[in-house]
Amino acid sequence: MRKQMQETLGLMREIYRAYKAEMATVASYTYGQILFEKTYPTLSDLFSSIARAEMRHYHTLGEILRDLGVSHALRTNLQDFSYRFGGNDEESLLKTAEHFLLERLREERDAALRYQRLAAGTRTPPVGERLLALSHNESEHAAALEAALHRLTAS
Repeated sequence: MRKQMQETLGLMREIYRAYKAEMATVASYTYGQILFEKTYPTLSDLFSSIARAEMRHYHTLGEILRDLGVSHALRTNLQDFSYRFGGNDEESLLKTAEHFLLERLREERDAALRYQRLAAGTRTPPVGERLLALSHNESEHAAALEAALHRLTAS
């Protein structure tokens, strides 16, 4: 019984970390949407779409936490961004967009793996199914970002 309780607490902590990460991801994509709105509108639209999906992930993880008995009054801290708008010239904009895409691609792949690992570690099938759905969705985001990166660097 004690081992099962420790496993549940460990799962709750990991899901809470993912919950916080999703909100930071929403902020990141929203920032990218605004940053590239005029110079790369297609990229901006992609970031907007993914931001909305990530917000749904945040909501889903909040529901999972609630269902596991965690308080709904959770705190989150948003991250500062590691990139800044580098200037108006085309080369600076391209480098900034490429850097942004590479960071988001890494984060989406990491999130997909995290959700797969969490799903494998839960003994509650409905939670596992929801986590696997999140993993699949993150993999789709990674594929869309990879395609956008390819289009951006090929032009």
